[in-house]
Amino acid sequence: LLAGLGLLMLIGLLLYRQAVIRKKSNQELTLLNTALDEANQSKARFFALMSHDLRSPVARLINFLHLEKNDPSLLTPELIEIHNNKIRESAEALLENMETMLLWSKSQMEQFIPSRKKINTDDVLLKLQRSFASYESVQFSFVYGNALSCVSDENYLFSILYNLIQNSAEALGKVPNAAIECKALLKQEKVCFVITDNGPGFPDSLLGNKYDPGTAISGRKGLGLFIIYDMAAAIHATVYLCNTSNGASAEVTLNII
Repeated sequence: LLAGLGLLMLIGLLLYRQAVIRKKSNQELTLLNTALDEANQSKARFFALMSHDLRSPVARLINFLHLEKNDPSLLTPELIEIHNNKIRESAEALLENMETMLLWSKSQMEQFIPSRKKINTDDVLLKLQRSFASYESVQFSFVYGNALSCVSDENYLFSILYNLIQNSAEALGKVPNAAIECKALLKQEKVCFVITDNGPGFPDSLLGNKYDPGTAISGRKGLGLFIIYDMAAAIHATVYLCNTSNGASAEVTLNII
């Protein structure tokens, strides 16, 4: 009898241990599946971002080349020089964006995780200025001098600002004297990038920070704002949209450290 009871206890102990091991394995498998799903979603966003960021400079470069080929009689020597400079600037901006995206993709082969480091705001503004140098229909103004510093992922930050500016440029359309200003300032002990334009403004449903993570927002042309919000959340930044008496304003706020 005692031997039988001992055998039953041993069997029970083995069954309990097996159940604990199975539960732990299931938990680990769930975590791995969740991480894989997040990685796949992040990579999908990355490739969407890459295609969008490269599309605009390629399109501008092609437009310049078509104009030079199809309507050469419309170009005076002075205009030819101007257009050649625009083509060079557009090609250089395209090359720089491609190199940045390729380096970024290499660093994110395993996981899509922000890499925090000290960033100088003037460096970011200068890089943005070069990226939009070939635009003809919009007057861009990048305000330097504050030389503020913050700790964040430079690639995430650049892509967020680039796409907000790109969206503003697309929204301006044929607005007379279209203009966009981008600057960095210190606001409530945080670094704040401010992008303003003289366009039609944001729809009321997008004002403030009313973003719903379950909704794909694409009210303005360019990269959907939902990806911008997702990227901002990844680097613990906030995006705030508002309309002014002259147009629209977008603010990206980051912690200094």
